[in-house]
Amino acid sequence: MKRRTFLTGTAGVFSCVALGSFSHAFEKIPGLVSLSGHTMGTYFRIQFPEFRAAKATIDLNTAGTLSEVDRLMSTYLSDSEVSHFNAAAPGEPISISPHTNAVIEEAFRVGKLSNGAFDVTIGPLVDLWGFGPSRQTGKIPDGASIRHTAMQVGMDGLHSAENRLWKSKSGLGIDLSGIAKGYAVDQLARLLDAQNLPGYLIDIGGELRAKGRRPDGRQWTIGIERPVQGQRKAYRVVRLEDAAVATSGDYRNFFVSGGQSYSHVIDPRTTKPVAHSLASVTVLDQSTMRADALSTALMVMGPDEGRAFAEQSQIAAYFLVREGRRLNEFYSSAFEPYLQEST
Repeated sequence: MKRRTFLTGTAGVFSCVALGSFSHAFEKIPGLVSLSGHTMGTYFRIQFPEFRAAKATIDLNTAGTLSEVDRLMSTYLSDSEVSHFNAAAPGEPISISPHTNAVIEEAFRVGKLSNGAFDVTIGPLVDLWGFGPSRQTGKIPDGASIRHTAMQVGMDGLHSAENRLWKSKSGLGIDLSGIAKGYAVDQLARLLDAQNLPGYLIDIGGELRAKGRRPDGRQWTIGIERPVQGQRKAYRVVRLEDAAVATSGDYRNFFVSGGQSYSHVIDPRTTKPVAHSLASVTVLDQSTMRADALSTALMVMGPDEGRAFAEQSQIAAYFLVREGRRLNEFYSSAFEPYLQEST
């Protein structure tokens, strides 16, 4: 595990406007078409080579693909499959789409791999701490409420078979926010692959996937964010080709009470927001859905457990850890090649 030290901050991931210059916008590269809009409570952006027939098809289908994932997996839509499941009684099977089923299956895999650090049944705790649909942030729940809600959480109470989902714990509810955006990126990648495009870059709220290279032959340039709230400045630059990247951090969604910050990242093992020094973690993988889930799991684990787990599991992970007013940079052996200069 490599280590370097810099000034304090946190990180996200975003596409670069130009090498050394960063913002929300994609770089304007000759020969590339850009599509953008809003989905799943955030933005999406896509860049791909300029083929008119491909653009017409992609433009038409992108909105439908993203709308479908949101419609199925949102906790904010009362008629979503997730909302129907969360409202169901124990033992009542709910029919789910192949899309939702694929996400649930991956959630089981990452949950088992991470020894419970990733747990989509954390929905009741997310709501209790004010980060769910009610958005009642700023209030710390009492101990009795935390203990009661903790009894509703656990992947051992979630069951699936033949595109059906049911629970064996009263009050159990799922929250797919730590994996669904990554799945949506992968679905868009399938859409673009069907057009036989030689390269593209997809970004949904900071979860990205790249194929091939840019028309000028260079790799896609991705910025890992410097920790400045309300700004997006690069802390690190990585080169992306035929890979996906996702980041989890504690600096964008939190509340402060009694001088203490409470992150939206809830540890299902402690039932409370994470309270360690890990500011953010970025994961690279062939699957955006998997990178999304793994970055969440590593963020829950914290700097020591997370770094050891990433190295042992050969996960390409990059950590930014606070130490007083300074920030330490760590990355696993599998991540190191992405930091090297390439043309």
